[in-house]
Amino acid sequence: MATLSRTRNKKVRKNRNSRKGGSVNLKSLPNELLLEVIAKVASNSFDDLCRMRQSCKEVNKAGQDDYIFQHVSLDKFRFNPLRKRKRYLELLRSCGKCGNAEALYRQGVLELFNLKEFDFESGFECLKKAAARGHREATYVYGVFLACVGGEMKQQDLRSLNCVVSIVKI
Repeated sequence: MATLSRTRNKKVRKNRNSRKGGSVNLKSLPNELLLEVIAKVASNSFDDLCRMRQSCKEVNKAGQDDYIFQHVSLDKFRFNPLRKRKRYLELLRSCGKCGNAEALYRQGVLELFNLKEFDFESGFECLKKAAARGHREATYVYGVFLACVGGEMKQQDLRSLNCVVSIVKI
């Protein structure tokens, strides 16, 4: 019985030793692959992105890339939070500068419908960029504004609204 447990322990030690050789160092990963992994994490959860960035210097540095901010998920954030508003707006601006459609949409709506800091041109431009990136709600709000304002673009924007309505019906 004792010899059986000794041989079993040797096999376990061999398996543990063989796994050590197969570990991957983050420094050995190509930067593009590391960015893709971090972007995937960021698109699922901002909290997980923050935790991942705290894991090591290389990930923290790569996590500050514009490509990551383009993919950050804002789903768990309130649309207009009362607490930590300044940090939230900084995050929106950072993500918006990198082309994050959800951030552009939220920033546009906040600028269009905020009575204290109303900025029609900037808000409208954010909605336009978000709509161009395929954000459904932004396309709808942008189309409604253009239909109400009128002008030369009215017919084209009504067509884009029709496109959004047909997508929503599916």
